[in-house]
Amino acid sequence: MDFDYTDPKWAEMVELLTIRGGDLTGRGGELWLQDHGQPVWYRNLRWREIPITEEIKASPEFQPMPVPAGALAKEQERVRKMLEQAKAK
Repeated sequence: MDFDYTDPKWAEMVELLTIRGGDLTGRGGELWLQDHGQPVWYRNLRWREIPITEEIKASPEFQPMPVPAGALAKEQERVRKMLEQAKAK
């Protein structure tokens, strides 16, 4: 699974991630699996290191499941509080 995080359709999600300290501009990092409040199962996961010389091409057909409204509202509130705390410093 891969996607072009610079596509405007992802702007809101990328902004939330950036505020929380995420950085999508570089290669590497950690993979975190999350459920957004819904049941989820994982199996047969396989990883491989992507060589720096390998071009990464986004899959244009990739469409994630929507984040439930309640979970998104909770995340937006968490981010709002983080921004308020940053301004207070």
